Amino acid sequence: MPWIRSGRAQIYFETKGGNGPPLVLIRGFASTIESWNGIAEDLARDHRIVLLDNRGVGRSSTPAGTYSVAVMADDVAAVLNATGIASAHVVGTSMGGMIAQELAIAHPGRVRSLVLAGTSCGGSHAFPLCTRGVLAIALAAALPPRLRARVSSFATLSPNARRTRPELIEHRAELLSASMTPVVGLVGQAFAVFRHATAPRLGRIRVPTLVIHGESDNLIDCRNADVLGRLIRCGRVELWPNVGHDLATEAPELMARRVRDHVRDTVYRPHLYRNPATSARPVRAARRAAVLGWPTPEPSALEAERWAEPA
Repeated sequence: MPWIRSGRAQIYFETKGGNGPPLVLIRGFASTIESWNGIAEDLARDHRIVLLDNRGVGRSSTPAGTYSVAVMADDVAAVLNATGIASAHVVGTSMGGMIAQELAIAHPGRVRSLVLAGTSCGGSHAFPLCTRGVLAIALAAALPPRLRARVSSFATLSPNARRTRPELIEHRAELLSASMTPVVGLVGQAFAVFRHATAPRLGRIRVPTLVIHGESDNLIDCRNADVLGRLIRCGRVELWPNVGHDLATEAPELMARRVRDHVRDTVYRPHLYRNPATSARPVRAARRAAVLGWPTPEPSALEAERWAEPA
C-alpha cells in the first residue's frame, strides 16, 4: 500500500521510474503530488522518483493541531524507509524547500544533494514574506476552486504568466476541484511555514546544493536565494528572470532540466559546489546557463556507464 504511518499521520507516497539515482520531490504549501506538472514523469526517465503528499493535503491524513517543518521532514524520512532507499537527491519547492533543509540537517545521511526552489531559511535572517502574496493566499483559502486559483495566482505566478498564460490558472483550478485541502490542513501547514527557521544550522549541510528562485516571486522575496547561498557552504544560486514563485508550474521544462543537470554535476563536476559564496563566478555561470539553456557536456563512456548503474 502506498501509505505509511509517521507519527500521528498517514502519509501517501508514490514511486516512478526504475534504475538511476533516487530523487525525492517535495511540494509546497497546500500542493499535492499532481501539481508537479510533468516534472516527475520527465525525471523518471533516468531517476527513481519518490513523491509524497505532505501531511494535511491530498491523500495524506490531516491530523488536528499545528504542524512543524521538522515533523514533515521526519515524514519524508519515513517514506524513504518504506521505499528501502538509504539516501537520495532531494528537490523541494517553497515549503517543500524548507522541509528539504530540515531533512538535510536532521537526517544528513539520507540526503545526497539538494535543490531548493523558491524558498527561504525563515526566521530573522530571511527577508520577510511579501505582504501582497500572503494576503492573496489567505483570501483565497475560503474561496471555491476556480476563484481560489485566480486569487492565489497573485502570489504564485509572475505578472507576465497571469496575463499571457491563463491555462496555468485553469489547471490549478482543476487540481483544487479534484482535491480541496481541509482548513485544518491549511492551518497546520501555515503554522509550520511561519515558525520555520534554519539559518543557524544551515552550516551543517555539507551536500551539493542548488538554490533556484524566480526574480518575479510575489510570495517569498528572491533575495532569500542569496541568503541561502551564503549560509550553505556547498551552495550555488540561480535567479530566473520573469518567473514567479511556483517554478514547477511556470517553468516545468526548465526545472526538470536543471534538476537533471544538478544531479549529474554532483557526480562529474563537484568542484562547482566548493564554497561558491566566496566567488561570484559559479553563480554568474549558473545564471547564464539557466537563461540561455546551455547544454551539459556529454559524459565519457566510463561516466555514462557509471550514470546508468542502479542506485
